[in-house]
Amino acid sequence: MALASLTFIALLFILTGTCYAQETYWHSWDSYSVELDGEGDAFVIASMSFEGIQSGTNVTDVLLEIPGRNIRIYKVLQTPSYYGGDYYVNTQGGSSQFLEYELSPLSASTQMTVHLKTPIRPNSQTAISIIYQTQDVAKPTFQGLEFRFETIKDSRATIRKSGANIYVPENMELKGKPKMTTQYLPSMVAGYSSSLQAKELESQIAPNYYRGSYQYTASNLDPAESFMVSGLYGENSLLLYFWEIIGGIAIAVAIVIIFRYFGLAERIRKMFAGKHAEPAARSAKKAEMVKRAPAAAQPQQLIAFSWGRPVIMGIVTAFLFTLASFLSQFIFMAMESGSGYYNYSMMIPFVILVLIVMFALPAAALFGPAIYMYKKYGWQDGIITFVLGVILSAALMFSMVLLAH
Repeated sequence: MALASLTFIALLFILTGTCYAQETYWHSWDSYSVELDGEGDAFVIASMSFEGIQSGTNVTDVLLEIPGRNIRIYKVLQTPSYYGGDYYVNTQGGSSQFLEYELSPLSASTQMTVHLKTPIRPNSQTAISIIYQTQDVAKPTFQGLEFRFETIKDSRATIRKSGANIYVPENMELKGKPKMTTQYLPSMVAGYSSSLQAKELESQIAPNYYRGSYQYTASNLDPAESFMVSGLYGENSLLLYFWEIIGGIAIAVAIVIIFRYFGLAERIRKMFAGKHAEPAARSAKKAEMVKRAPAAAQPQQLIAFSWGRPVIMGIVTAFLFTLASFLSQFIFMAMESGSGYYNYSMMIPFVILVLIVMFALPAAALFGPAIYMYKKYGWQDGIITFVLGVILSAALMFSMVLLAH
């Protein structure tokens, strides 16, 4: 039995190694611009950058699988240059040109064989863009339209990086994401594709993949693997965030009930009442001044150190820092969403201001409560508030990342 198990494992490794040994190219960067309509269909511009990874690579046909029903291909374009995410790459020469292809419908997808005019060669990149339409990407719910978009698969190559941006109609919004803008929406490009030359079509596709940020990203996808982009969009913001609003109300009601039942409000008020006791030397100097001061000017009652104050303020710090971090991220994505339209060299002061706000908000949320506690209650309260704030902020952010995945 043990010998059979070892034989099976060895055979599995041999087959896996053979599969990856046959991989002669990979996708350096895949970019998707997905425009959703009000009925759940999508226009897509899928741009893929191929790079040969073995010395003898000379690939002329690419076999792809496009998930979805009733796939309609408008154009397939090969371009000599491509922007590889955050850096420019060595690209193959030539001019933009339309490509021929064959389609083979499958049960839940369409197999596509693309014939390249410029082969994939070692240590250089060439790119293709597929303009297509797919149906039933989104389904209606009482909150809005819930979409699930799956990227294109390549059974012969690893996809190192992949990014997707979602565009929704003007009268709708995408839950949890800033609204993206682009010079040429995929539906517009699809409509123009039959009447434009290859070079003209490339100029319309370019703004969609020459951008630095994506709403959804994935890395190191194995051959025949894709990644799923899902979310919710609709016209009514209250319905989009219905469950979050209900959850927030329920938590607020529960907190009020707990505070009233256990009398926590009065305990916390007493905990923060007064001022932390000062060292004897400074207290002695102020004793005479207190005696001479009128009754209305008497200082607050001095209180001793209590763990309750920094613990409560540490929790407050964690919530403020998490809220400020997400707000900063949202501001950044909102700024990036217009990168297809604007030239940052013409709006440098605005960009600098936005960056300052992005860093100032989390910093103020993290250090503000600790500084307040230090000034009012002393260094012990300030330091403990800061340390607990950092620990609880990290724990809260980590838990939210886990929940998101």
